[in-house]
Amino acid sequence: MKNKLLFLLFIVVFTLSLCLSANAMSGSGTEADPYVVETAEDFVSIQKNLSAHYKLANDLTLSSTTGAIVEGKFTGVFDGNLKIVTLTIDASTTQGTDSLDALFGIVSGTVKNLTVKGSVRGSNKTAGIVAKLCENGRIENCVNYATVYGRKNVGGIAGVLFDNAQIVNCVNYGSISGKSISKGVDMGGIVGCVWYTSASHLCIISCCNFGEVSGEGDNCGGICGFFYAGVIENCVNTAEVTSTNPSYEGSIFGCTDTYGNHTVNGYFSTTDDEFIGTKHGSVKMNGYALESTGVSIYLGQGSGIRGEFHLNEELVNVLIKKCGMKVEYGT
Repeated sequence: MKNKLLFLLFIVVFTLSLCLSANAMSGSGTEADPYVVETAEDFVSIQKNLSAHYKLANDLTLSSTTGAIVEGKFTGVFDGNLKIVTLTIDASTTQGTDSLDALFGIVSGTVKNLTVKGSVRGSNKTAGIVAKLCENGRIENCVNYATVYGRKNVGGIAGVLFDNAQIVNCVNYGSISGKSISKGVDMGGIVGCVWYTSASHLCIISCCNFGEVSGEGDNCGGICGFFYAGVIENCVNTAEVTSTNPSYEGSIFGCTDTYGNHTVNGYFSTTDDEFIGTKHGSVKMNGYALESTGVSIYLGQGSGIRGEFHLNEELVNVLIKKCGMKVEYGT
């Protein structure tokens, strides 16, 4: 009887300790009073409550050899608060063909105001910030400096974008590379693949890529590798894009889908590559290169981007002098 009581007491104490550790962060997890993430342990514990609101208080260093730091589908709001996460993920030898290798594995909520540095090596769905962005999820005002290597669906900001999700006002500086596990590597400076979005949906808005994209396989693009359908607006690529199949490399897209409708409003590239590597389906390009006038490229300095984007005078001069675009800084 005594042993049984001791065992029951142990279970109660152990359960209580788990509850306390899950809520060790200050705050209540609401929009008005988010949990405050102060340590690496706090960050990892986000996966214990994937629907809450979080705010990063300090720069952090995080690492993993098994994939995403935050596993599971994150449906809450994570505010990076202009802080920097230095990330080291090396899961290229431990992950299979359906892996999730990034700071966040799956996001259908919001990740914003965050800068990521370091390196990420993974397999399928590999990125600096979110491996799989889906179900109206949103990434906004984020910067990636991390080098990213993967086998399929590889991007600086997100690996793959599904189901009318959005990437808004984001910048990639990190080099993006990889070797395909199938014919299409689907690799982009911002996102590797946009998939199952509606033709009228604004999926990538006011984003810029400065990082070189180099893939051993088809579908490599400065902004997006493979573009199923949707609308991309006010995006810029200044980096070189190379593929082992040059027909499927483009300064904006590597390839568009046969059955999709694609619209691009206000885009620009300083490279010599074709805007689209291989064009399938209906593609409507509005306001590009020297024909573009009055298109606003929002750089977002004041609204969350922490980095060097707003200091790139070369890009600003190109946009203003060659394209007549209007460059606006956030306030």
